[in-house]
Parts: sequence; structure tokens; C-alpha cells
Amino acid sequence: MSWGSAQEGSSGLIRQASCSVAVQLLVQLSRTVMRSQFVVLIASLGLGSWPDSSRLRAYSVSTTVSIPTSGRAGSGLDQGYPGGTQHALAEVSPPHLATMIPIDSLSNCGVSGMRHGGAFELRFMNWIFQIGAPNSKAALANPRLRQALMESGLRIRQHADSLPLRTGTTPLRVVPEYEAWLVEAMRNGPEAPFWHTKGMSVVDHIKDYADVPVLHITGWYDSWTRQVIINYEALSRAKKSPQRLVIGPWTHGGQGSQIAGEVAFTPETAIDLLAYRLRWYDRWLKGIKNGVDDDSPDRH
Repeated sequence: MSWGSAQEGSSGLIRQASCSVAVQLLVQLSRTVMRSQFVVLIASLGLGSWPDSSRLRAYSVSTTVSIPTSGRAGSGLDQGYPGGTQHALAEVSPPHLATMIPIDSLSNCGVSGMRHGGAFELRFMNWIFQIGAPNSKAALANPRLRQALMESGLRIRQHADSLPLRTGTTPLRVVPEYEAWLVEAMRNGPEAPFWHTKGMSVVDHIKDYADVPVLHITGWYDSWTRQVIINYEALSRAKKSPQRLVIGPWTHGGQGSQIAGEVAFTPETAIDLLAYRLRWYDRWLKGIKNGVDDDSPDRH
């Protein structure tokens, strides 16, 4: 299999809006992990479509460890879409992949998340118009185009009233990879192959999924809770490497908060997510016996 670089295309979701988060996490993790000669990869945000980004990340795992390291690499950014790219990466079993921590991660999107009970969730139409398209490569390279797409996103109710969407007839035609993805996602029901490809589904590709330790984290108030649990159960049955599941009273990405909507939980429900990551990486990248092996397989 070739680990060549990815190209933007209509086969998957593209996300660049979280690049600043990637930089912040890299700075924090590098102080501990890189100093110890281990590589933690940052997600390929904005560099390719969702399925294609798995090949880019596989290429990164293969080449980055050529510098003096232990020869093992953890997979980096982990929440939401980047968590989905971690799963896509694992499905092509790249060399040197050692461990992963997908958090609130996209996967099995035709089961729940992008489609729910068969129905397409219109929040992803909103996401494409308001977040995806204005942060596309074309938009970031052209301020006037970006402004136009941002203004178009504000008219999302008008766009929803124009359903069904057809290729070449929407304001997204200036960023055709986004328009094509949205049209296909809305056109294809949950049984269609579109939702079962690598990068879209974990449960359909368990056999190909890398046998590495995975720490699955999600919250009871996240929209991806069901998929995270499905992945944990399937991988626990199929793989020899440890699989761990942590679920708390959190919203999407809210592991550091004790607040969920209008409910305030006790302070200890907020966790230090960076410490969680480092403890896991210490065990599976450095080989430190720090009690991870003795943790309950699932904590909630």
C-alpha cells in the first residue's frame, strides 16, 4: 500500500477550524513527550479529506519515526473529527503505530451521529455551510471568497428550505468538494456503501484495525457516545491489546468541566485530560508500569 500524501476530495469530511487547538496541544505534550524522545503526531487537519487523511497520517507515522526515537509513535490530536482520523489511521495499520486516545470521536456515522435512526442530521449541513466551507483551502487562500462563504452560512435556514440539494446549484459550488460530500451524505441512506468505507466506519473494518492499546473517552452528554461504546465493545472482543473505556458526565469536549448544560456536578467530575493522555502515553510509549494495566476496563 502506498502512504502517499492526500488530496482534498469529495469522499470525506474536511476540517481546518481546529488547527489552533492542534498547536496548543502540541506545545503542552512536547514538553513531556518529545523531551523523552517519543513522537506524538498531530492530526492532519486541513490537509485532506477524511478517508484520505488516514493515508496521510499513516505516511506521517512511517516517516516521522525515522528520527532518533524508540521506533514507536502515538497518534496525536484526538477529539471529535481528529479522533475520527485516528480510527481511519488504525484501519490501514501503518507501521510504528503504538497507541491511540480517540475522544468523542466520529465513527460509524451511518449508525448514529450523522444519520440517526436513518434520518440525516441537519446539523452537519449547518457544519458544512458555517464551519467547513469557510475554512477550506480555497477560502483561506482567498479572503473575499471566505467572507462570501461566511455570509452564506448565516443564511442556513434559507438553504435548508431549498432541499433537496443538487450538485452545482448551491453556494458551495465554489468549494465543490464540500458540496459533493454534503449531497452524497444526504442522498445515501445508512445501508449505502458511502457510510461503510474506511474512515466512515470502524465496525466494518475491525479485522484491518491495528492491534494497539486504545483509550476510548467520551461523555454521557455527547452526540458520539453510542459510537464510542460500539467501538470499544467491538475492539475489546477482537484485539489482544488493551482497550479501555472512560465515560463521564461531560458534553462534547467537556472533560475538563463539571458543568453540563444547566447541571453542575461535583468538582471531581472534571478531569485533567492532559494528565490522562500523558499517563497513557507513559505506559505504552515509555513502558512505565504506572498502574494503567490495573485500571478497570470501563469506568463511568
